[in-house]
Amino acid sequence: MILDPKPPSGKVWALFTELLLEAVESGFAIKSLEPGVGYAAIRCLEGDDPSSKVPTAVNQLTRLGLARGSQHITSEDFLENDMWSCLIPPIPLWKLSMPLRVALLCKELFFVVVFVKGTLATHLAAKGIGTTINEEGWLLERNHSKVLLPHLDVTRLFLGFAFAGVSPEETATTIADLFGVQPGRIE
Repeated sequence: MILDPKPPSGKVWALFTELLLEAVESGFAIKSLEPGVGYAAIRCLEGDDPSSKVPTAVNQLTRLGLARGSQHITSEDFLENDMWSCLIPPIPLWKLSMPLRVALLCKELFFVVVFVKGTLATHLAAKGIGTTINEEGWLLERNHSKVLLPHLDVTRLFLGFAFAGVSPEETATTIADLFGVQPGRIE
């Protein structure tokens, strides 16, 4: 069995667009599309240090229930880690308007994604799939069938949740469907 998730539905990109436009107008915006994942956007002025705004964004996202056990990743992180563009599309290819992509690239807008640790595992558990993390990756199990999701794929999924419009809930559904169609091992 090969993990080949469906393309993102577009609802996450629509949320990103709304979020970033709101930040352009008001300076700050937060949104969440599903439990366990929240997004913040901050308009930056010349000379601002975007990373200094992370605590503010994370604190604001606590209103969405994302405080405990949460992790964050930012557009700044994405720009500083060129190798991530091998796993997910770089900012110039994001499904956003050109002015929003330019604002992110020029650091006029700062994007923060906060997710509660274990969000994907929670969605998988709701579909009857157990997860065990080991040295090779994530071992997924359902009805005595086991599938190994290597660390590289796990990294690609989490980056996709943050920056590529991938929904953890939709990903769990896709994985559950794969178990239902043909139990086996991801190759």
